[in-house]
Amino acid sequence: VSQSRYAMFMECSNLSVVPPLDTSAGLYFSRMFDGCSSLQTIPLLPTSRGTHFQRMFASCRNLRTVPLLDTSLGTDFSSMFHGCSSLRTVPLLNVSAGNRFSGMFSWCSSLQSIPALNMSLDTDGGFIFDNCNNLANIDATGFPQSFSVANCKLSGAALDKLYGNLAMVPGRTITVTGNYGVSADSTSIASARGWTVVGS
Repeated sequence: VSQSRYAMFMECSNLSVVPPLDTSAGLYFSRMFDGCSSLQTIPLLPTSRGTHFQRMFASCRNLRTVPLLDTSLGTDFSSMFHGCSSLRTVPLLNVSAGNRFSGMFSWCSSLQSIPALNMSLDTDGGFIFDNCNNLANIDATGFPQSFSVANCKLSGAALDKLYGNLAMVPGRTITVTGNYGVSADSTSIASARGWTVVGS
């Protein structure tokens, strides 16, 4: 049985229902549904051996729900949900082994909340929240790399929570420009963890 599900349904723009699939041997789920713009839901696929989830659901602009996939061995989550503009929430995926998160949620313009994802091994988290204009809550923890939440909808309390969840590393930057809470946040929380806050 093949270990790759790479680009299995890529650009199947009229695909609206995913049939039952045995993906239990799969290691590579990268781009599996990339560009499947008619999909609204995904069944619970067996992904316990998966290591690469890059762009798995990218540009699934009508995707509204995602099941709690087993991503415990995953290392690459870059652009996994890029362009999922109808997605409002994501499940509490186990990403603790992940080291690449660049663009994971970029252009998820309806996304409102991020669960308590463990980002502590990230080496490339740039652009993770780019153009997430409705993002109002981030519970993810352990951010070790500079990143931006510019133009999200984070309150002062939400920003302070995010500052408190940053890793203790010197010389990192978090950009918060355009959030309505910048007039009420406490940047000293981030400063105490070695971070510079830009835009507040």
